[in-house]
Amino acid sequence: FVGQVLQRLPVSVHPAMLVFYGLLVGLDALLILTAAVTQSLSPFVPVTPEDRDLTERGIPPPFEVLSEALRRADLSMEIFARGTCSDVVAVLYAFLEWKKTEAEEAAVFGAWAEAREAEWCAQRSLSRERLREIEELYENITEEIEALHPTRCASSLLLEQLNAHTDVVCLFLCAAYAHQAVYVGQQQPAQPPSQPQSSTPPHAPSSTSGSRGPSPA
Repeated sequence: FVGQVLQRLPVSVHPAMLVFYGLLVGLDALLILTAAVTQSLSPFVPVTPEDRDLTERGIPPPFEVLSEALRRADLSMEIFARGTCSDVVAVLYAFLEWKKTEAEEAAVFGAWAEAREAEWCAQRSLSRERLREIEELYENITEEIEALHPTRCASSLLLEQLNAHTDVVCLFLCAAYAHQAVYVGQQQPAQPPSQPQSSTPPHAPSSTSGSRGPSPA
């Protein structure tokens, strides 16, 4: 069964393992989304629409502007991570808040106006294009999995499910990507203690040795 899952999915092995873990524990839809996130580019981008317009015209934004955009993107990611220190969890929350807002706008106005959506994303340093790419990959994986096993969670409930199982998502992320673990606690080889420097110049005879050197001829 594991081979069938890995073979059908349009992702690499390690995101596919997240999907398999989700099938085992009944969090299939949530971990399908997690797999789509790990296979995609981060939607947090330090570029505003104004900066993009300058770049398209061949004018790089000033360093101060770019530095401030980077700070805003980092802050937005930190807020969405909700104390987990996980970039993947931050993207999951950002994506699900995006989908929730889309549903709310559709319920009130019939659709989410493009300008309003662009403003919502810009305020949070998010790329609409990359969010849509994650959504498309999520739908493709879901379609392939449903040929083997129907998903057991409606997409509208994913935010509630993530709130309840954030620690489980982090655990399975560590399990799927254990090969990338890096041991940072290894001590460096001990360096020999430095020798105290003598005030006597190199090769100079010691004052206590009694040696006067060779006598002149």
